[in-house]
Amino acid sequence: MNKIYFIFILLFVNVNHEDDLHGYWKMTRNQTFENILTSQSFQMNDVDQQIKLAETFSKIIDGYYYDFKKDTVIFT
Repeated sequence: MNKIYFIFILLFVNVNHEDDLHGYWKMTRNQTFENILTSQSFQMNDVDQQIKLAETFSKIIDGYYYDFKKDTVIFT
């Protein structure tokens, strides 16, 4: 009987926090971009290429949002 109460409590807590991520979220950083920008391969490129790629990543991050709706996420 205690197991049933424990499962009920876990389900209640899970349902209670279901809306935590719902909404519109702005991306502020991206670990993959940071890994590329600090990689040895990136550092071996000429300065102009480094600047262009860094600017491209900045534009992506500045305009990248997550829109969470129930079990779906929309990337904009």
